[in-house]
Amino acid sequence: MESLNFWEQQSFRAPFDVLVVGAGFVGSWTAFKLKQAHPLWRIGLLDAHAFAGGASTRNAGFACFGSPTEVLDDLQHEPESQVWDRLAARWRGLQQWKTHFHPDELDWEPLGGHELFLPGEKQSFEAVSDRLAEWNRILHPITGEVETYRRMEALPGPSWHGGIRTATEAQLHPGKALNALHQRNWSLGVHPLLGHAIAPFSQWVQTVSGWDVPTSQGVLSAQQVVVCTNGRGAEVFPDIPVVPARGQVLLTQPLPSHALGYRGSYHADAGYLYFRTVGDRMLVGGGRNRFRSQEQTASRESTAEVMDFLRTYLSDCILPGVAWEEDSHWAGTMGFGPRNEKETLYLQPAPGVWGAVRLGGMGVALAPEVADRLVDRMNGVTPAK
Repeated sequence: MESLNFWEQQSFRAPFDVLVVGAGFVGSWTAFKLKQAHPLWRIGLLDAHAFAGGASTRNAGFACFGSPTEVLDDLQHEPESQVWDRLAARWRGLQQWKTHFHPDELDWEPLGGHELFLPGEKQSFEAVSDRLAEWNRILHPITGEVETYRRMEALPGPSWHGGIRTATEAQLHPGKALNALHQRNWSLGVHPLLGHAIAPFSQWVQTVSGWDVPTSQGVLSAQQVVVCTNGRGAEVFPDIPVVPARGQVLLTQPLPSHALGYRGSYHADAGYLYFRTVGDRMLVGGGRNRFRSQEQTASRESTAEVMDFLRTYLSDCILPGVAWEEDSHWAGTMGFGPRNEKETLYLQPAPGVWGAVRLGGMGVALAPEVADRLVDRMNGVTPAK
């Protein structure tokens, strides 16, 4: 590795007050909130990828509040208060995106969300429909909507038995959203450190003034370190209960206008399948529940099994009778618990070391709120000057 000269050491490698590891949505929001709270702190934002292309720029661009079957499943496996608290956090997070950025910066489209049910899913459709009035009463103080959820009167295609609309969802352009966050951080004086892969925590060295953190580009020193690597959190802290979960996505070539009856974001199969229009194209992703063991990986390579499943679902259910051509496909990494837990895991494994990982596939909505909670946890831990 080429050594740095005196000027570079003084300008780019001077010790940081806080080093944020992971420049995706959570890390970038955390750096932004820290810089707002402490303008004089020297803050570095580090990522292994040249443009922070982790999960944040490889998702489907859903600003999700929560689909009905997802809520029903969560209520069956978690305390009720935890489910409603997480929905409230997702709602507040979505509002923060709208507060801090102009819609044009994000390609933000508040078109609502929709969950669709095939004829064989009639029982599931009725089960969630029976709960909508109750849920709407609970959610009204959170969202301000009289009907956060309501049954759809018109369905977007011939395949579906029924549908439920979620008023509070939107969609965005993940690349533009992350770029807007980065530009905001750089304008405030946060230091970009892209292309720096970090070593596991066992290789860090605690010093009198903080931590020396080995990276692929040399050692960085910081008084405090915040790790926001989501599904790859176990690569830094091997013992934490975080399992990577691959999400695969397919995008079509432009479609004829008669095939574009879908407006907004759509969920199916208990939220494990999702699709949306991107201009005059259709995007479809998910299906990991049908290939769960092979999809518990941090690999960003697409697989034939999942892609064939998504192609079949697109042809048979979303666009029956419509000829379409594939433009591209890709994969990204989410983070869950070993038993599919979704709750964010907050860490403090050592003095001056913090973390928030395991976003449960909800990173777009939760990132601003997770950043706020991290900053709150760091409150009072002021770096010595």
